[in-house]
Amino acid sequence: MASRSTMVVAIMALAAFATSASAFTGTPSARTLGQTPRSATSSRQGLRRAPVVASAVVDESTQSGVDKVNEASKKFGGPLSVVTDSLSGVAFAALHAFDDCGVQDAAKNLRVLWTRAFLANSGILEDDVAYELLPESTRGFVSPAAVGAWSAFLPFCDWIKARTEYLDMILTNFLGNHVEGEEPYQVVVIGAGYDTRSLRRQGPNVNFYEVDLPEIVDGKGRLYSKYTNAHPERSTLPTMIGMDLDECRGDSGKPSIIDRLEEAGLKPGVPTMFTFEAVLFYLEPDAVQGLMNSLTEYGQKTETVIAFTDSLKGLGVTKPFLPEVQPVFKERGFETLTHRAQWGGAVHFTSSVSTTADGQTGLRDHMQSNLPPLINSYAPQYTLNSGELLKEPSFRNSWYAVTLSGEVPSEGTPYATRLWGEPMVLFRDKNGEVQCLRDVCPHRAAPLSMGTVSEGSLKCMYHGWSFGKDGQCDDVPTMPGQTLDSGFLKSSCATNYAVVEHEDLIWVWGGNVLEADVTKLPTQRKGEETLYVDTMLDYNVDWSYIVENNLDSPHIYWLHDGSIPPLDSLGFNRDNVDRFTLRRFKDEIGVGHVGKTADKSTTKIVRFDAPNIVRHCGVSGFSEEFHIVPIAPHRTRVLLRQHFPKGPILNGVSKDPFLMFAFRKLMLWWNWNSKSTSLLTRAHGHAHAHASTCACPHTHAHTCALTRALTHSRMHIQLRLKTTA
Repeated sequence: MASRSTMVVAIMALAAFATSASAFTGTPSARTLGQTPRSATSSRQGLRRAPVVASAVVDESTQSGVDKVNEASKKFGGPLSVVTDSLSGVAFAALHAFDDCGVQDAAKNLRVLWTRAFLANSGILEDDVAYELLPESTRGFVSPAAVGAWSAFLPFCDWIKARTEYLDMILTNFLGNHVEGEEPYQVVVIGAGYDTRSLRRQGPNVNFYEVDLPEIVDGKGRLYSKYTNAHPERSTLPTMIGMDLDECRGDSGKPSIIDRLEEAGLKPGVPTMFTFEAVLFYLEPDAVQGLMNSLTEYGQKTETVIAFTDSLKGLGVTKPFLPEVQPVFKERGFETLTHRAQWGGAVHFTSSVSTTADGQTGLRDHMQSNLPPLINSYAPQYTLNSGELLKEPSFRNSWYAVTLSGEVPSEGTPYATRLWGEPMVLFRDKNGEVQCLRDVCPHRAAPLSMGTVSEGSLKCMYHGWSFGKDGQCDDVPTMPGQTLDSGFLKSSCATNYAVVEHEDLIWVWGGNVLEADVTKLPTQRKGEETLYVDTMLDYNVDWSYIVENNLDSPHIYWLHDGSIPPLDSLGFNRDNVDRFTLRRFKDEIGVGHVGKTADKSTTKIVRFDAPNIVRHCGVSGFSEEFHIVPIAPHRTRVLLRQHFPKGPILNGVSKDPFLMFAFRKLMLWWNWNSKSTSLLTRAHGHAHAHASTCACPHTHAHTCALTRALTHSRMHIQLRLKTTA
């Protein structure tokens, strides 16, 4: 028992680590480079067999498709994956040594099955099938009673959880269009591994098909049959097609995947959904193209939804941006419904619906009305109000981030600031909600910020008048006996501003308090959670200079000249000042440009979200947003938020106090050096020299003002490492 426990500990550790180490160590299944299928063996006696359409028999001495799946995953995962896959392969073989169904599959598929069972029994994932598919002799290690021992590995399982929930969401919406009495809808799970979806979601409204390697299909058929024998209420088995997906190449001379599916019972004309879950990683590009050509042709005559949690590199998509994805599917007659990317575009969570299915629009209309609206944005963070402001400019009809949530107190000294020169004071009321008042007492015009906050009210230092929610005067010490309903207190309110606490920032509406619209607050695409660091910087310069500076990509090459190591590694230095390109774009949110240095694969996106936000992002998943706040004439505050993609490592770090402390210290050191010392040194060394040789007065004034701002700025580095909602 002790040796078995040791083995499972190793398995769970390896599964947690390798599942999320990178997108390329995802979940390969019935698809790798040059797979050669083997013949399927007969089902064991006493088990009802799932319908199977198998490939032709080949030489048994040929390397199996499962073996090549494991080899391909090592190739895509790199040296680390070679080690983890080799060790976990041995461990999973031991775990399934007493499996009476003769399951044969890639180690990664078995890892995913165990991870799903672990998440389900931890109460994190809805899957009541995965645990029962595990061998009875060893599955107790992830039983409901035992999963607590593995809780430290939960952050490393986000990738499995995210892709399962995403495909379940699309499937739910797809089946929601079915009307009783219609032909059952059709769902084709390609390279399923042990997906469990066909068992979990079976019913009279849907027929499932699973396409996988022949040797995997055979063992899976026995395993599924065993499950349905134990659960007669779930007696419908998916139709399984044993197929090497590399046969989808146009020159393979083999029947297409649609031919194989129709031979197995798939009905053209009946709404159909195809799912790809970490399948395309391991196919050659020509096989991916051939596969998609078959689906494109099928979608021209049948209402079709395609959902991916997969690589799109085989379709020519190498970047994480929605504007790069949409045209690829549009030219094939599909309209993109949802999209987000992880790991710099290594994995895309995206779904599309056919638009050319003989003029049928019912499924498309249903999916579009029930899924969140698709926002055409290069950056995962965006301000919906920006597009409107670009058409009808206004500095009032907008929200402004004025400070960090942690700066606003519940007791003690209130927080004072300004916006467009207007003095403001912020504090928290007795319910913990942020209040924003004009920093002027209505009694004798004393600054309220010189008062104190106590029990949810702001007390003026001059005569002790007290103000609460929405500026309501709730106490006048020199006039005892007054109630909140009294006319005097009602007429003694302080001027208040519309204020909202959103994503750990405090936002103030620039216009009429009655016109404040919370739907115009900036937001972030769901599923692209980040860890972020907040930095506060004050500059003695007009806010427009800071906006222009952050939109000005060329100056990075000349002024900064690779002074910060990441900039130098990306080629942002003077040697490349004439070797970069900028391409202007306009998406639904704002305007900006895509920048690229010659001989460098990295792409940088810079976008302006009106009226005062500049965003920098790229393919790595790291991004920065600059909230450039006009405090007063020649006084600007910048709230810089740096987003780090939420992966298993940072997710784990955020839960460890010691590692979090170290990470904060590291970021504190980094921000001081990169945003202060290096920047100011470069400003002194190069900005004036550049300005002196420039004949343009505006450029000279701009550069000198920027240099003065950088030189005389005072910087407040206040780290707040949070997880976005």
